[in-house]
Amino acid sequence: MEKVKVPGLVVAKLEGCTTSRVITYGVANSETREPVETNTAMEAASLSKPVAAYLLMEMVDQGMVDLDEKVADTLDWPRISDQSAYRRLTPRMLLSHQTGMPNWAGDSGDPDRDTPLRFAFKPGEKYRYSGEGYGLLQAFLEAKSGSSLEELFRERLGAVMPMSTFASGLPEGAIAAYGHGGGGGQRKGRPLGEPGAPHAAYSLRTVVEDYARFAERLCSGDGLSAFTYRAFTEPQVNISRKKRGQISWALGIGRQQHRGQTTLFHWGDNEQFKAFVAVVPETGQGVVFFANGKNGLKLIDAVAGPSVGNTDPLIAWLGYGQA
Repeated sequence: MEKVKVPGLVVAKLEGCTTSRVITYGVANSETREPVETNTAMEAASLSKPVAAYLLMEMVDQGMVDLDEKVADTLDWPRISDQSAYRRLTPRMLLSHQTGMPNWAGDSGDPDRDTPLRFAFKPGEKYRYSGEGYGLLQAFLEAKSGSSLEELFRERLGAVMPMSTFASGLPEGAIAAYGHGGGGGQRKGRPLGEPGAPHAAYSLRTVVEDYARFAERLCSGDGLSAFTYRAFTEPQVNISRKKRGQISWALGIGRQQHRGQTTLFHWGDNEQFKAFVAVVPETGQGVVFFANGKNGLKLIDAVAGPSVGNTDPLIAWLGYGQA
């Protein structure tokens, strides 16, 4: 942490797909020196995406959604530039980043933006990470359920993650962290952000024990049928095949295949707030961490490696480097 100028860090370790230890380091605010506690809330950033994906998979389990139905049959999306491409989109493609849409078009924090969404390739052909795709996924979820994202989250995962929210404000008992720049100080940092309109791609704010309980479900499949959990975690599209390991994408979560071991993972990057989760279902090992410094993802190997094994392939693919 000192080497990469990360002021605060909170880590949860899983053993047997159950949280075994929560460890806090450093400060939540470098100016006040308030320490990081287990109830310190951080921005989950893109760790929001697996949670939204899990909500959809519960609806698949209940027969409310088919992974291969056409999104256009349920929802009009006015920003789409190519309606023929749009009519190809399915929930499976949204979850696995196979839409061909960009990560963001226009200001991602503006829910009223009308920047057109253009397709780089025919949907279903290959992988392209897309926050816009998860915005569309959210609208599809809400149209199918008749509930808002936050209402769905509270109804389906509220007991698992009681101190977490996609909406404004923080649940009672959670304390907001302060984000810090690359130098570790507050000069280029910011307070924990208000998300504006809830967004499935990035707006979850959470405490580590909450997200660790969700990671237990990623690890064990608890809450989903065996069939749906297999669909949730099976590779949908290959991304990177190298001598040191293969990276692919499942339905809302990344997969590293290395030396016979499957690691499910996701990272979160909201500038001054960084997050990471990795679980190994075969061994039950796992780790979740949240950091309040811009260089937090340089800690992946130091923090996650001892728990889940070799993280070199995914670190090389992510391109964040190591401490």
